[in-house]
Amino acid sequence: MALIGSDHAPDPDSQIVGGIDLAGLGEAPRRIVTDLLAVGRPRPVPDPDRPARLRDWIEGRLAPLLEDRPADARRVVLGKTQLDALACDGRYLDLRATPFEWSRPTVRGQLVHRAIALDHHVSRRTGAKELMAHAWEEFRHSGDGQVDYADGLTDLEVAAVQAEATTVVEEYRTLFPVLPDSWRVIFEPTLTARFGAGAVAVRGKPDLVLGRVVPHERRLLLVDLKTGNRSRSDRQDMRWYALLATLKYRQAPFKVATFYVDEGTWDEEAVTDDVLEAAARGLVDRVAAAIRLEDDPTPITLSAGPMCRWCGRADSCEERARADAELAARATSTP
Repeated sequence: MALIGSDHAPDPDSQIVGGIDLAGLGEAPRRIVTDLLAVGRPRPVPDPDRPARLRDWIEGRLAPLLEDRPADARRVVLGKTQLDALACDGRYLDLRATPFEWSRPTVRGQLVHRAIALDHHVSRRTGAKELMAHAWEEFRHSGDGQVDYADGLTDLEVAAVQAEATTVVEEYRTLFPVLPDSWRVIFEPTLTARFGAGAVAVRGKPDLVLGRVVPHERRLLLVDLKTGNRSRSDRQDMRWYALLATLKYRQAPFKVATFYVDEGTWDEEAVTDDVLEAAARGLVDRVAAAIRLEDDPTPITLSAGPMCRWCGRADSCEERARADAELAARATSTP
């Protein structure tokens, strides 16, 4: 049986692909096996020197910036949220100054991802409601902030957020096939890259990493699961993950993808040298901005965009006002 990224294409007369019986699948999960997971298709040959070259290039660009920092400068730690926020200095500073608070959407997302991970480990032998109840108990006992949030909800509100998350899990089950136990699937692994002897740390947690690192093929596939609307940053987020995975595993993934559960479709991108180099350039630019804002947050450069919806500075932001006025003027001038 061919596993993901196997040396041999599936037998055209067989309905068993990668240990999955295609004949027993609906059209949506069948497409995921053949197109998104690309089971049995050839994989690119790795460049064993590529990870080291990327790291050396990033280190070389960051070294002058780190050498000029004060001796007591705070270490720069960036996750995906911070990297995205650095598209605008104002949004990044607002994010730094605003303590994280759990909300219904963030809790729902936490429950969905945990329940899906559990769902894989039990091979769907447990009902979605039971999985969700377990995920909720894990969440509410996982930290002081989680305890405070859970204690502030009524029983009905708890039932409502669990019901919303359960619906997403059921949708995921409808769309995704059961993956065989022989597959290597990691849920939400932490990918960390440190630069400048630890002065900078960049972290990311893709939802799914499938495949193994082997010498002669790039078999890793990274997938993020999304509900709700698409974002312009989704593809960039997956490029961050591709770069971090390349540095961690010393081998690039062959593909990254964002799967939109509400749509049952996905956006995918082959991980080429151009993709990795673009991600490295973008990372250096964002880290440089973070260093500048850590050490001397004036003046700042503002950029209006979708992130303004979450920015505490938006109501008084001149750039946001200018962008809104420009959008309104275009709307009134359109016949």
